Amino acid sequence: MTDNYHIWEPGKEPPILQKHSQAKHHVISSYLRRYVEVLTTNIGIPKLKLTLVDGFSGGGRFRDSKNNELLSGTPLLMLEAMRDAYKIAQSKRDKLFELFASYYFIEKDKAAFDYLTSTINNSEFRSLNGKEVALINDDFTNYLPTIINELESKSKNIRAIFLLDQSGYTDAPMPQIRNIFSRLNKAEVILFFPTDSLINYLSTDDNTQKVLSKIGINIPPEIILSIKTHRDWRHAIQLILHKEIHSNSGAKYYTPFFVRSQKANRDYWLIHLSNEARARDVMVAEHWSQNTSFVHYGKPGLKMLGYDSEEDFNLTGQKVLPSFNFDESALSLTENALFSEFPGLISQYKSGINFKELFASITNECPGTSDHMKKVLKKLKRNSDVGIRDKHGKIKSIISAHTDVIIPSQYKKRLFIRDGFIK
Repeated sequence: MTDNYHIWEPGKEPPILQKHSQAKHHVISSYLRRYVEVLTTNIGIPKLKLTLVDGFSGGGRFRDSKNNELLSGTPLLMLEAMRDAYKIAQSKRDKLFELFASYYFIEKDKAAFDYLTSTINNSEFRSLNGKEVALINDDFTNYLPTIINELESKSKNIRAIFLLDQSGYTDAPMPQIRNIFSRLNKAEVILFFPTDSLINYLSTDDNTQKVLSKIGINIPPEIILSIKTHRDWRHAIQLILHKEIHSNSGAKYYTPFFVRSQKANRDYWLIHLSNEARARDVMVAEHWSQNTSFVHYGKPGLKMLGYDSEEDFNLTGQKVLPSFNFDESALSLTENALFSEFPGLISQYKSGINFKELFASITNECPGTSDHMKKVLKKLKRNSDVGIRDKHGKIKSIISAHTDVIIPSQYKKRLFIRDGFIK
């Protein structure tokens, strides 16, 4: 990633890492470790293969603004995360475990690329350069087809994580991301999107439409003009962007949460895209673990973004979205909202629905994790608001397997309303 704040010059000290980027780096590093942990939970698994792609690698090093200490950039974070994840997985096994990780580090700026090369060659991972590690001095969109072809030739089901920490909103367009998901079934994309920069740019002229077309999203001039008449038009634009990015990415699941840059006074989205509900769940859990760094604009329960995808914002004229950090207060709000909303949702499934299907159907709409949902369902079962059975029909008090079935209450009748229920 190269931008006005992060510039690398060979022979000089690396740039200072901005505070919002520190929060982002922490989530990325933690998520990668957790990713391997989840996939190797079964100690009978002898090996794991995956590919990590950093599309905007930068120079690989930063400085801490407080003490000038050297900090790892995303290429080193990836390497360190896999090193640590391997040690943890091996420590849980008596037999040998093998982690086969390969890396593509791409950086188009020549000065930053030279800095990155020096960073890798002077690190503990120097022996991997030219083998497991490929350093590419090119534009991400130019080189992406090569990566996809190489990975697809190995297996369409190969596991790959693409980190796209772009400095501009046109650097990683949706058609490129959609190509990843259409050809690699188990790919994931972590996209850093400068939301405010795009929103500030939006207007009704032809240049805006050209930029939006390049990104791969569609917001017609008449929609932009209409929305800008609303007092809370920026939030309205954000809701439409949510829908456009998700639908045009080709991914089934996504997390669209915010990190705030105090210095730039701008909002950025850290968006995780995947085709597996479990992957989305792990990323949301990371947001909760970083409860002072990330912000969620929306409701705490279902329909968290506050809109129905079938409704036109211009006609509904919704209110400004609330916001909360991922803290204890937000957790309480989330669980209370789910406690109110779950009975009405589950009543639609007369014969019940297993937890895996329920979670997959609502995870994009809720800031809560699967563990939060299981906790709420346990309380609802205790109150006789729902029933829980295993796949063989045996009554249970908690959800302990993804095949467990939640059924509507056989004992209570509820009058359901739009945002909850009353007795």
